[in-house]
Amino acid sequence: MANLLRNTEGTLLGGQKLCYMDFYLFELIQLAEMITRGEILDNYPWLQDYKYLIANLPNLREHLESNPKT
Repeated sequence: MANLLRNTEGTLLGGQKLCYMDFYLFELIQLAEMITRGEILDNYPWLQDYKYLIANLPNLREHLESNPKT
């Protein structure tokens, strides 16, 4: 999966543009990370890579930084 992310610039479906499914998967990763207390990212490192790519999109990064987790 890591190769898939590199080859498609981080999009879930492999297209040139992000789609809503990319953001949906990002939210699911965050939920799974919370439920498993981060273990899912240890077991599936490509999820960490994917999460990093999406979280660092310029507008999303600014939003996440302005709304820290409580």
